[in-house]
Amino acid sequence: MLEKRAELNLSAEQVTQVKALAAEVKKSLIRRDADIETLDVEIKTLMWETPFDVSDVNKFVAQKYDLKKDKARYLVTSHDRLNKILTSKQVSMLADMK
Repeated sequence: MLEKRAELNLSAEQVTQVKALAAEVKKSLIRRDADIETLDVEIKTLMWETPFDVSDVNKFVAQKYDLKKDKARYLVTSHDRLNKILTSKQVSMLADMK
């Protein structure tokens, strides 16, 4: 979106806010993805045990998908935050550019 800032006629303040939001989201996604990957490793490790405890594995599977669900909700909230930085005209223009 910042590549189209001229077309969207973003103010300097909007550019600053969008950059800050983008950095925050990127850092958060890195952390969330690392947590998800860590649980995936834990699941695979447990499943190599003989015999393995299905209930333990299922707990980690539930945690993994709870994190994925939280990540999706976070992205929706972040998108809403972005829309609040922009004017309604800029939101419409951005939607047309996609």
